[in-house]
Amino acid sequence: MTHQGVWSFQAYPGAHDIIAGTYTGLELLNKTTDGSFTDGSKLEGVYESLNNVTIDNNDNVWASHPYRGVFKIQLSADRKTIIYHKNYTQSNGLPSTQNNHIYFIKNKVLAATEKGIYEYNATTDRFVVSSFFSPVFKNTAVEYLTADDTGNIWFVNDQRIGVIDFSKKTTQQPYTVIYFPELTAQAVKGLEFIYPYNNQNIFIGSNDGVFHLNYSKYTQSVMPLKVMLSTVKAIADKDSLIFGGYFFNENNAASDQSLKQVISLPNQWNSFHFEYSSSLYAQKSNVEFSYKLKGFDQAWSAWSGKTEKDYTNLPYGIYTFSVIARNNLGNESQPVNYTFIITPAWYQTAWIYLFYLVLAVILIRIFTLWQRRRFAIQQKKHEEEQARLSYLHGLELDRNEKEIIALKNQNLEAELQFKNKELATITMHLVERGGILTNFKQALLSLVKKTKIPDAEYEFRSVFKLLNEIEKNADDWNHFAIYFDQVHNNFLTIIKAKFPELSSTDLKLCAYLRLNLSSKEIAQLMNISLKGVEISRYRIRKKLNLATEINLYDFLIEAVKNPL
Repeated sequence: MTHQGVWSFQAYPGAHDIIAGTYTGLELLNKTTDGSFTDGSKLEGVYESLNNVTIDNNDNVWASHPYRGVFKIQLSADRKTIIYHKNYTQSNGLPSTQNNHIYFIKNKVLAATEKGIYEYNATTDRFVVSSFFSPVFKNTAVEYLTADDTGNIWFVNDQRIGVIDFSKKTTQQPYTVIYFPELTAQAVKGLEFIYPYNNQNIFIGSNDGVFHLNYSKYTQSVMPLKVMLSTVKAIADKDSLIFGGYFFNENNAASDQSLKQVISLPNQWNSFHFEYSSSLYAQKSNVEFSYKLKGFDQAWSAWSGKTEKDYTNLPYGIYTFSVIARNNLGNESQPVNYTFIITPAWYQTAWIYLFYLVLAVILIRIFTLWQRRRFAIQQKKHEEEQARLSYLHGLELDRNEKEIIALKNQNLEAELQFKNKELATITMHLVERGGILTNFKQALLSLVKKTKIPDAEYEFRSVFKLLNEIEKNADDWNHFAIYFDQVHNNFLTIIKAKFPELSSTDLKLCAYLRLNLSSKEIAQLMNISLKGVEISRYRIRKKLNLATEINLYDFLIEAVKNPL
């Protein structure tokens, strides 16, 4: 080629042509019959400086620019014309438009970026984080990728040269990642290149020329790897060395710690410093360590080149510090273990916990008794208050009952007064009517005697008969008797029951006597003479077997007070 310089080139699949990435785009190189190459033509359409070129299974040409992202380019059938191209940047999934390198490995278009490996997704036409490479590189910078004939992937990752060896499977992954610490920072920055011709011939470009690596011999030169715990210090107010790197069993050196050598430390010695190393002093930079404090850590630590570890403020208990080493080939040593005991403080012992338990039971008991006593006092106060309220309620009921009785008595008294007035009215009416009838009868008799009509008494007999019937009318008496009994507590009913020999006329006389009427008023009411009244009195006293000195009125009053 006589044109501008070339960054990289890629053989076109199924043909003998080569696509070259130049300073000003893509250029085609044609292979001649004599095995040489001629300059085909400049591919017009893309004029970027393309430092990295690859071709996928669909004959798409992928190229990358140091500062403008990744390009996808489609060529015509004769590969002389660019018919389509697209630029992929941050908007298409890449973490940055700078420092991207494009590769086609294991049938996948891969972009090595400053944040790990991104994979092209044809369905979404975007770049996404590669699920396969993410556990290997995470989000660190990857400068170069290439695959050998056996399928292993060689790479430059953050200036470190390594290989993903699929022939060395582990329990966690179907591969082993091997770094070559001897070659760290040896690759040409920005122009990294690895050519894995075969397992015995790996060529790596560097600032000082080309490194030749025999990978087969490198992996076979396995030296025994052993980890050693050199120092264990307990830290409190001052440091104290509790292990100096050697175990003993009956004064003889031993590889493991015996039970007799397990040390118990007071609670204040709860911080520790551990130092460890490997037996491969010549490969010190190739060895990494992982540790775990059983009884405190849940899992092994991440691999690291650090050779010491500190733990502070550990709680009491039994602990075992374990550490293992591995070299850059992934070979791991057997763990070395150191066991120690931190005794509990006096306030953390079983006896003090038992004391706390007993004290808690006593306090709970005291609190329970206090609560019961308090409840009893409250209950007594409540009962007293209820009794007081009940007493006040009873007083209120008594007062209300007395008021009701008083109201009833007032009503009864008012009713009694009303009936007395009505009874007095009836009585006066009867007395007046009796007097009027008597006067009318006497006047009529006097008139009959004075008249000269022959047989006048016979002629007026019907009138006299009518007057007699009016005087003897029982309706007035019955009406009078009802009111009389209501007013005077069933006076007539009681007298009649106690003295059944008394006639109705006798009962009338008794009633009039109870009203304390005069003999004249009684005579008018009964339509008899005064002497007839006296005779009736005498007859009643005789029926009642009363002595002469006993007042008839008083006897009747007492008789009603003591009913049958």
